[in-house]
Amino acid sequence: MERLLRSILAGLVSRGTLEVVMASGSRFVLGDGTGAPSAIRFADARAQWAFLLDPELRFGELFMDGRLLVEKGSLYELFCLLMENDRRAPENRWLDAVDHVRFFLRRWKQRNDRRRARRNVVHHYDLDAELYD
Repeated sequence: MERLLRSILAGLVSRGTLEVVMASGSRFVLGDGTGAPSAIRFADARAQWAFLLDPELRFGELFMDGRLLVEKGSLYELFCLLMENDRRAPENRWLDAVDHVRFFLRRWKQRNDRRRARRNVVHHYDLDAELYD
């Protein structure tokens, strides 16, 4: 899992310097070494998985929960680094795949065929089922 996360992050950060410390303690540096260095640390393996599966949502949640720590530089500098790379990076296939899977699962979970609509109406409004026959 660490290799996968490393390869995804490497695709996101090509300019600047970002050091990443995994929950296991292993470290790697991303980018071309320019600019002010930033460093982040994942506090636990579950934080790494959460970030891997939904980075756009989980980054903020993990930071607020203290499970993703900014060890070098400030949060502002980290955001500047990420935004600078976002403008330059080609589309990331992993993030695209995760987005597609999430979209499919959300559509499947929210499907609303006739049977389900009928059950929802009866449940919420206590209307007689004869109304829909």
